[in-house]
Amino acid sequence: MKKKVLIIAGEASGDLHASAFVREVRRLDVEVEFVGMGGEELRRQGVSIVVPSEEVAVVGLTEVLPKMGKVLAAWRKLGALLENGEIHAVVLVDFPDFNLRMARKAYHLNIPVFYYISPQVWAWRPGRVASIARYVRKMAVVFPFEVDFYRSRGVSVEFVGHPLVERVRATQDRWAFLTRYGLDSNKKVVALMPGSRMSEIRRLLKPMLGAAERLWKEEGITQFLLPLASGISRLDCDPWLSAPSIPVTVVEGEAYNAIAASDVVVVASGTATLETALLAKPMVVVYKTSWLTYGIGRVLVEVPFIAMPNLVLGRPLVPELIQGEVTAGRIALEVASILAGWRSDIVEGLGEIPHRLGERRASERAARLFLETVL
Repeated sequence: MKKKVLIIAGEASGDLHASAFVREVRRLDVEVEFVGMGGEELRRQGVSIVVPSEEVAVVGLTEVLPKMGKVLAAWRKLGALLENGEIHAVVLVDFPDFNLRMARKAYHLNIPVFYYISPQVWAWRPGRVASIARYVRKMAVVFPFEVDFYRSRGVSVEFVGHPLVERVRATQDRWAFLTRYGLDSNKKVVALMPGSRMSEIRRLLKPMLGAAERLWKEEGITQFLLPLASGISRLDCDPWLSAPSIPVTVVEGEAYNAIAASDVVVVASGTATLETALLAKPMVVVYKTSWLTYGIGRVLVEVPFIAMPNLVLGRPLVPELIQGEVTAGRIALEVASILAGWRSDIVEGLGEIPHRLGERRASERAARLFLETVL
């Protein structure tokens, strides 16, 4: 008899990790059927998508307001699935503000909840952990330092490793990749990665391109890559790409090769920082949101760093630029400093990260944990 599972992933990185999880669950138990919210990666795994994640994916507190109608519609649609009596279990992937409400509803309907990719309540609004302890049957975390935090607060938790460790790989060497794009492997290359959401593109791409112009004029760096995140097209970036007086090579569908071929990466805070770290590339991490969101966040956030590599290592290895610091001048200065002096130190420090994130097969361990403890 088929067992129907509701899975909810609300953004690109969650969709990616959820798809690997679904693949492993189905490999271990062919009788499991998935339905829910997600993107193209979950669709490729045959998940019946009731709510496309693109409709609700936002970052920041003020940014959610324009999409609130779609968010409420998604809650109602997915809640109706829970109420129809066909769902055997719920799998939640990150996306805490949305998913914790779904966890509460599932709990009151006696449907067990498995949470994969922990919401970062250890970073901000830690009071939410009480809801997790009550509503979530099992939590699978991807950072080792999360275990003590959750376990000490009554959450049933297990570290499964980070799925990016098994996924992040370049498929082409630097020379071959750059040659294919008409670039010189003997010259410096800087990659610009402004994020996977249009709100990030609007805030970050302009200062990144401004930094590229400064590096061209002041440092003689002439090669710049723009690896586009999944869901972002060249057309989305055209309003900004038409302005710079320097050539920028747009790369679609092979971000890992672009990162691996670069000397320094300017990257938006988020999952891409960890991907860059796993490829052992020095980076400048940038974060910029609305001033209201940032002001509220300053009060609520309880961690010393915004960059995942710094959090994992527990020290400020890679530079972070936040809000008003995200300017063309500051970005260019940090990139130039890395290239001039301490690039090798960063590369050495980043080498520690794969060991801290656990061995490969995290998705398989998460799938086994789900099948053993929830389904």
